Amino acid sequence: MHKLICLLGTLINILIKFSTYCRKQKQKSSMEKCGNNVYIGSGCIMTEKNISIGNNVYIGPRCIFQSSFGKIHIGNHVMFGPGVNIHGGNHKIREVGVYLDDVSSKNMGDDGVISIGDDCWIGANAIILANVSIGTGSVIGAGSVVTKNIPPYSIYTGSQEPVLRKRFTEEIEKIHINNILNRYGKEN
Repeated sequence: MHKLICLLGTLINILIKFSTYCRKQKQKSSMEKCGNNVYIGSGCIMTEKNISIGNNVYIGPRCIFQSSFGKIHIGNHVMFGPGVNIHGGNHKIREVGVYLDDVSSKNMGDDGVISIGDDCWIGANAIILANVSIGTGSVIGAGSVVTKNIPPYSIYTGSQEPVLRKRFTEEIEKIHINNILNRYGKEN
């Protein structure tokens, strides 16, 4: 009985590894372009159709690369630590008179391009936001938030100081609230 349980455990382990391999191969084949020797860690989530990756790229576990209406270009010899997030888009926050979950659709290209040059190292849990270019040979420190272009061969650590600003001017805010009330009523 013990041998049967060990054999069953081994079989389950093989099936899990095969399933993981198939999932990663599907991710790679769904990409706009995927070079040779690309490793994708476990638990990664990607909008594959809008991503192109060069050769010799390592993507650590739990990374999220998403840009539904833009492009993500990753060069050759790039390393990503675990938990790196690349977010190529943003919500349409300037539509007056509608709730944020009811704004109009976006079109391809609305989210712009994120470009990461060759020979870059992106540290664990870094966040790279829309319309950013990271130059060749650059290092992005763990936990950094990248909101601006990084010149080639730079070391960028930390995050920018948070900026708090109004979404609308006072006049537009009043119009927005009035339009919300007219469109959805007071219950919402």
